[in-house]
Amino acid sequence: MVIVLLAVLSAVAVPRLAGRSGFEARAFADEVASAVRYAQRTAIAMRRTVTIVVGTPSRSNPCALQLCITSDCGQQVVNPATSQAFCLVPPPAVALRADGATRTGLQFDARGRPSGAQTYSVSSTGPGVETRTLVVEAETGHVR
Repeated sequence: MVIVLLAVLSAVAVPRLAGRSGFEARAFADEVASAVRYAQRTAIAMRRTVTIVVGTPSRSNPCALQLCITSDCGQQVVNPATSQAFCLVPPPAVALRADGATRTGLQFDARGRPSGAQTYSVSSTGPGVETRTLVVEAETGHVR
């Protein structure tokens, strides 16, 4: 019985523990949700429009998500943890995609109202493949 239990455990649990990308995708999805909430609070506090820009990370710009005050991202929101421009860099085997996003991205106005509904997908590409979907409600900006 012990041998059967170890065989089942090794077949199911070990592959999930060997790959960290599933865990990293879940953690990055939580960071994205926090960034969206922070963008809304910043828009209210600054009484300005804040835009969430999702892009493909590259060597010159490793950010998958940026919070901007101007539409061209010339002026960015400051990350309070680093005192630098707000930039979320995904782990190596994790990707962020904004589904149905416009060119300008999701915007929160000075009252914290979003420009519309938005869906973000965070997915891993390694072992333990996982996709998390975050939805920003059109009326309230609530992230679920």
